[in-house]
Amino acid sequence: MNFKSDLLKNRYASYEQYRGRSPFFDPDLNSHIFLNYEEVSYLLKSSELSSNRKKNQFDQLRQCPFSKNIVEFYDQWLMYMDGEDHKEARKLISSSLSKSTQKIEEIVKSAFSLYIEDTLLTHNNLDIAKHITTPFVINILSTLLGIEHNSYNKIIDTSKPIVMFLGNGDVGNENDRKKVLKCLKETQTLLMQSILDCKNSESVIGHLLRQGIEIEAISPLLINVVIDGYDPLSSIINNYFYIISKKTKVPTDITPNELFDEIVRLEPPFQYCARVATEDIYIGSYEIKKNERVMSFISAANRDPVFFKSANKIRPREKEFKHLSFGAGKHLCSGANLSKRIAVIFFIMMNDLNRRISLHHIEDKWINTVGYRTLENLVVNIEKRSIKNV
Repeated sequence: MNFKSDLLKNRYASYEQYRGRSPFFDPDLNSHIFLNYEEVSYLLKSSELSSNRKKNQFDQLRQCPFSKNIVEFYDQWLMYMDGEDHKEARKLISSSLSKSTQKIEEIVKSAFSLYIEDTLLTHNNLDIAKHITTPFVINILSTLLGIEHNSYNKIIDTSKPIVMFLGNGDVGNENDRKKVLKCLKETQTLLMQSILDCKNSESVIGHLLRQGIEIEAISPLLINVVIDGYDPLSSIINNYFYIISKKTKVPTDITPNELFDEIVRLEPPFQYCARVATEDIYIGSYEIKKNERVMSFISAANRDPVFFKSANKIRPREKEFKHLSFGAGKHLCSGANLSKRIAVIFFIMMNDLNRRISLHHIEDKWINTVGYRTLENLVVNIEKRSIKNV
């Protein structure tokens, strides 16, 4: 039995296959694996684990050529920060995000009309992920952030190697580091120019500038939201279209808020959360030594049949047990509420549009790694409903 191999072949079947063994140590992933809801929920909130699970990788990087600026950048990434630095950075971002969303409904409705409604009503076959979701999400987030649409699109494309580099768990060769450094410089240059060009005083950048924060300090704060905010929202929108095009059963009495929670429960874009033990700890009778790595599989916990009845189906849920897709505790995703507000408005507008069109699945392609699962392509046929059926 090989957990990593089995997971990549059939993720959700492997969770059920290995759930009874959880927790266990996996040598291929060099980590303690946790799959069950109660354990994962506890670990996400535990103060005995550090979110700086890349410390060893960073320490090795510091000794390598072409690495100093890479490490300095990652040290300021919210998901790898702890303590007061994390608390203050999160506070600034959360406050600016909250203030920038006063006109969120107007922004989403405008993007929906421009990139979804008009496109779906005028095409027959379409790659939803490429031609609907990407421009829709880019438009909304660029407006909220105060970044020009094309600049934000370029930032997302340019920054992908920066995100993927850490996933390998090593320092890479010299060419790998040079490539990441080049992408990092390009991303930072684009961000700095976007900050200087920002004309929207009610955007995230606008609110940060109004607080008197130095431009050089805004860039590392902003990059967390710019990069980390894109994938979760895109995943939610793509998965909604996947569900309706595959004719997945959705209860008629489910509310938009409940539908959001079920979509992110069933298909979180980030599959696990990694931590490092800061001391020897026990989870029940299971021991984890200091400095050992822990992988808490959110996507497995979200389908734990002990806590979620009919765990693989979409249905209204009891409020007692919540999905863990946005983390928990002090590292709860600062953009979770924003994603929900945008998605709920989108669902309501799609309810109306679905009376005029019907989507039929043709093909799909997923990006599927140990830590990441998301739709890369989703091709559908769009059928216009006759007036008598509207």
